[in-house]
Amino acid sequence: MEMLLAAHAKAAMRDSASTVALKIAFKGSGDFGKAVCAALSTFGLAHGPVEAAQRLIFGVYPMDEFHAILRRGKKAPGWGCSFVKGKPDPLWADLAPYFDDRLSSITTALHAQGKMVYPNAAAYTACVANENLIPPETALGLVIKGRIRTWMDICESL
Repeated sequence: MEMLLAAHAKAAMRDSASTVALKIAFKGSGDFGKAVCAALSTFGLAHGPVEAAQRLIFGVYPMDEFHAILRRGKKAPGWGCSFVKGKPDPLWADLAPYFDDRLSSITTALHAQGKMVYPNAAAYTACVANENLIPPETALGLVIKGRIRTWMDICESL
């Protein structure tokens, strides 16, 4: 859990959709609560799809449905990174050894489809949530817990 939270704190320093939304909302409103709401509003299927990743990794999505998603050219929730292309994101390297066995079949399937993407923050968050018996519907709370202090620091510096 601590490794995940530390990685999320570092990830919050990147100009991801959530951090950019946080900055814009804070500059416009001067209200940290509203800024956090704006940041959280960016999470979903394209950015931070923790719930969908947890359902995919732990078998709620049947693999034939997953392969159909890939054939339609859709993204796999929990794979790919805007900041690191074609190789694993080093922010999550400490967590990789604990979950590679769980994530490798999906990564291999993606590579077979020509998609050279690797597990991202959502995939590792989903794995830690599952290990801690946190249901998919509330697993995003781990992202919030890991990023909130960094987001506070960012707003204080604006």
